[in-house]
Order: sequence, then C-alpha cells, then structure tokens
Amino acid sequence: MLRSRHIFTTAAIGFVVAISASLIACSDAASEETPFSPETSEVNPVEADSVKIQPVKTDSATTDSAKIDSVETDSAEVDQSMFETACTAENEGMIDSIENHYGKFGYDRYPDYFRCEKGSWVKRESWIRCDKGAQEGDACIYSYTDGSLMTFNEIYAYTNNGGWERYSGDHDLGKFTIQTENGRDTAFFKFAGWGGWREVKDYQYNCFSKFDAKDTCVLETNEGKNYYLTQIDADPSHFPVWIRIDYDPELGFCSFYEEQKYGEKDGKRYYCSQGLKPYLSWPELKWTETELIPQQDNDSRRNGLTDEEYDILDLPKEASTGDLVGGLLEVCFYNQKKGAFAGPDSRYTTFILNFCIPQNYYRYENGSWTLDVHYHQNEKGVWILQTDKEIAEAKENNRCTQEKEGTEIFTLPRVEVTSYRALAEPGTIYQCVSEGEIFKEFTYGRYEVVEVFK
Repeated sequence: MLRSRHIFTTAAIGFVVAISASLIACSDAASEETPFSPETSEVNPVEADSVKIQPVKTDSATTDSAKIDSVETDSAEVDQSMFETACTAENEGMIDSIENHYGKFGYDRYPDYFRCEKGSWVKRESWIRCDKGAQEGDACIYSYTDGSLMTFNEIYAYTNNGGWERYSGDHDLGKFTIQTENGRDTAFFKFAGWGGWREVKDYQYNCFSKFDAKDTCVLETNEGKNYYLTQIDADPSHFPVWIRIDYDPELGFCSFYEEQKYGEKDGKRYYCSQGLKPYLSWPELKWTETELIPQQDNDSRRNGLTDEEYDILDLPKEASTGDLVGGLLEVCFYNQKKGAFAGPDSRYTTFILNFCIPQNYYRYENGSWTLDVHYHQNEKGVWILQTDKEIAEAKENNRCTQEKEGTEIFTLPRVEVTSYRALAEPGTIYQCVSEGEIFKEFTYGRYEVVEVFK
C-alpha cells in the first residue's frame, strides 16, 4: 500500500456557502420512453419547491453524527511518526491528509484526514476541511479528484450544535449562493449516486427542476427560447444530462436522436449534425445548409425500386476477382476529423471533412458481385461498417513492409454512430514508403474538405 500526503491550513480549506439554498427532492421522472416527441414534448414550467437546508445525519460505527465536530479520537491510535510535521502549539489546527493507495497499481485512493490538536495528530472525517468560522445553515462544498481522475464533491451543513453534517443522497438537486474570494456566486449541483455531488450548469439545474426526462426542456432567455433534450447515459451510475438542440419552425427539431436528418427551407437543403468539434462528449447539434446529401435523396432512378435494387444499379459489368466497390446507397457525415502524414514533406496534417460514403460494399468473386461489408448495428446498438476485430485484421494485412514499398494501400471508411454522436473516418489510399505510409487521397465516397491544419 502506497501513501502520499497533502497538508492544508485552516485558512484555505474548501469554501463556505451562504444560508440561502434550495434542494429539490428526488423524483421518479425518469422514463423508459424515447426521450423525444416534438408534438407533445413542451410542457409548462413548474416552479420547484424551495425548502430550507436540512442536513441529513450520517451513520457511523465510530462517530455520533449529531456531534461530529466534538467527537474525540484516541490520539494513541494514530502513529505520530508518519507525519512530516510534528503537531505543536505553533501549528495547532493545521490539517494534514494521507492518501492510501490500494489496488495492483495503486490507482484507488482513499485519503485519511488529521488535525493537529493539543500536541497530537487526531484522525477526523473530511468535514475538517470546511471553514470553522461558519454559522448555522451555512453549507460547505469541497471538491477533490481521486485516482480515476474524476472530480467528486462533498456537501456539508453547519448545524446549531456547532458541527458539520454531510448531506446524503436523499436530495438530488441543489442551488447554493456561495462566498468565494471574488465575491458571491451561485453554484448548482446534482447528486450522482456513487459519484457524489456533481456541479452542473444553470440550464441543467433548471431543466432538472422543471421538466421530466422524457420532455423537451424549454427555457426562456433574453435571446428567445432555448430547447434541450436529455441524453440517457448507458452507465447506471451516471445521471442524464440535458443537451441543447436546435429548432426551426419549418425544419423542426435537430437533436442527437435525429443525427443525419435532412430538411428543405426556401429551396435550400439543410442537415442536422454536430458542430466542428465532433469528439466532444456532448456535441451540440444544429441545422446547417449543405449541398452534400445522400445521392439516393436526389436520384430519380430510386423511384419504384427497393433499397437492394437501387443499391446495385451501377455495379460494374466487368471486374476482376477480388475487386471491391461501393453501392449507391449513402450515409453522410459532417465536420469529421482525419489525421495523416501527407505531402512531399510527410508532414502530419489534420483534415476537417464533409463526406458521403457507401452503406454497402460488394466484392467480385466467381463471376458475380457479393455483399462483403455493410452498414449495420452491432449487438450494442452502435452503427458500424466493420467490427473492431475486422478493422484490426485489415490494419495488420495492410501494414507497410519493405516488400510492399511503392505499392498503394486502400482502407475502408470507419463508422461509429451512437444515440448521441456520429463519428466517421473516410476511406483512404496510402503510399507505402520506407518511413511508413503517406496519405495520397480519399476514396470510397464523395468528399469536401472544410479545413486543413498542419
């Protein structure tokens, strides 16, 4: 077991928040229905009930939570030699913490807290990090990061018995007026189960307090109405989050549940997709004008044909064994990022692209075309072209070696579309060189380059 140390002074421990606060009781608003129904989603905001902070007592085998600040711990149980700084009259009240590292690699960290009291280090709970000079009803919010690099928050209330008591998960939403070094501010928190309290934005707080998870949250601002939908995380330990969506009276809603939706307005075509930073955890989607749309939406030959019949219309009549070509049905992606070594100086280049790629790929074998790779949902509900295993096998087979120097390597597009984001990489052609591989061009689809970074 590894141990590390952190020392605090009483003047710089956490921060205290003022007595005014509202806590919203947990509701059973979560719904298994699809969290989006434009026709019935908007509801009238209901003002949340405000209640005075009522600290919830915590149970402990060794601590009376009603008098948590006056509990004495036998200092003889604490090994005083493990502290770098001796507890003396000069540092009375100083706080020290020792992190205990558990697990094979020591990633799990559970700090123990100690306070210098009357010549000895005394083990205390984490409430000792809160400012001692508080009044009844004040709250203390303390943030810390554990070995998983996740940030956790603990909230304590100062009670009339002169001690701090920690809130439990009996309340799941809180709005606090806090006192910081820069003046007064407002902080919003939501209880996240095992993850403790998580700080959220003001619109998250307002949506959670006024709308059910299945609703569209509609908030009025000086700039007009803003619309939000909940994104339900697959991890049960996480709470849903509200994500801003776009709305146009003619085009309708644009949300992550409608990725790659298209619309027409004033003779122009628009797509619903994420912005220029597709790798953000919670991308903001919006309506954007475009001329690049799936060709099946603009091809008169599609009329009267099934998808399968239309898809194979342009397959070559003559081909060689092993040839691979894409069908006519397309799926389009916008503002996608692709990095590669390119150019005569083999400089690493990042391309921001819009592109449409075939949904299905056919291989020529035994004198006919056979479906080889197709756009489909895997067992997790993610839309892909190839499995991770197939991608890894193709990468190994296409690895540039000395024997392959000078030859061209073709790679298929990569696709990963979930309920809240669409990520894709275009098909590419690389030239094998002695230093590795150099990008030549994109293939298997139609592409337009938005930006290039070198």
